[in-house]
Amino acid sequence: MVTYAFGCALALIGIVGLYLLLDVSLTLRKVQGTLERIEEKQFPYPSTWARGLWSGMAVAPAIGYSIWVFREGRWRLEENRCLAGFEPGGPPAVPGAFEGDRIRQEGVPCCQK
Repeated sequence: MVTYAFGCALALIGIVGLYLLLDVSLTLRKVQGTLERIEEKQFPYPSTWARGLWSGMAVAPAIGYSIWVFREGRWRLEENRCLAGFEPGGPPAVPGAFEGDRIRQEGVPCCQK
């Protein structure tokens, strides 16, 4: 009788554990989706420009862009994706909201900073 009760308790623990594991997995997927949507809104990639071609919206000129990241209390240039004849402008005028904050800026002609 003791072994039967022990076996039932083990089975119940296993079922509850499996349920909790699945619940955590689904919650993490929801969180990941939410974070991806937030990142897309704050940091639009150049592919969003191409979508404008199909919707009739104005498309940004092909000048490239730069990515600035807020680290140690100031903006630092992380990536320069400006095309020939263009360069990154100065650092963003707005302060960073948090450590690691990123801002994408369009390139400026080489003679205008």
